[in-house]
Amino acid sequence: MTYPGDIYFLILPLMRADGTVPTLALAPLLTIVNLQTGAMVLSPSPQMTLQSGMTGTYVYRWDTSGLSD
Repeated sequence: MTYPGDIYFLILPLMRADGTVPTLALAPLLTIVNLQTGAMVLSPSPQMTLQSGMTGTYVYRWDTSGLSD
């Protein structure tokens, strides 16, 4: 369950099988969906940010303050 005030860190490490990191034109976008209703929780979809010091790793900090249970 997700409750108002929870903070989640969504992490996406990208690496090819040969150990190289792909080059992306745009940072990945997130779609967070309410599984009970099928509705998008965040609109528009937020963009992840490249984490400095961690090659090929994108992060998004999701603060659920203000959302309903």
